[in-house]
This record gives sequence, structure tokens and C-alpha cells, in this order.
Amino acid sequence: MRWGGPGPHEEDRADTVTLTLDAVFFSTGECVGPDTKQLWDRVIVAAELHQEVAAAARSGVEAAFDVERILAEVEQITGDASHPPPPPPPPGGPANSAQFREYERRSLAQRIS
Repeated sequence: MRWGGPGPHEEDRADTVTLTLDAVFFSTGECVGPDTKQLWDRVIVAAELHQEVAAAARSGVEAAFDVERILAEVEQITGDASHPPPPPPPPGGPANSAQFREYERRSLAQRIS
């Protein structure tokens, strides 16, 4: 194992390495572990937001709305794309779901735009 640098050096080699799992996500929707980096919250918020946007777009298509109206419906969820997203909450910081949602919402608006 090497810890960076341009080439292998004897002093860069570790004798032992301990890997620690912060969280384990299961396909059943469970998260086990301390999740100190709050990755689970980030994943859940992003997934929920994408599902909301997809549902709005799907409803607009099924209602035979024109593209402008569908995008307006999506913008009701994502907000205006003219403002850049805030910086993401720091990993392991004291962030909450609302902060993750705001970041993901505005980032999604930028991607759709």
C-alpha cells in the first residue's frame, strides 16, 4: 500500500492496515453503522428529490403538457436554476436533511438547466 507521492519508497509502506466501515447500505433500504459522514442522509435526500422530479415530469407527459409546462412543473420542485447551488455540507459536519435537500435541489436544477 502506498500513501501518495511519486513513487514507492520503503518508508511509505504500511505494515498493517485497519479498514473501518462507517456504514453499510442494504438493498432493503437499511443503513447500519454510525454513518458519521452522513452519506446515508445524502443518498436518501438525493434519491427522493430525483423521484419527485421524475414523477412531476411523468405526470406532465401523461397529461400531454408541452415541454415548457413540464419544465415549469419541475422548476416548482428544483427552484430557479439561475442561482448556483450552495457548497455541499461538509462530510461529517453537523448538517441536517434540509441542508442536504437544498444542496441537491439546486444542484439538480443546474443539471436539468
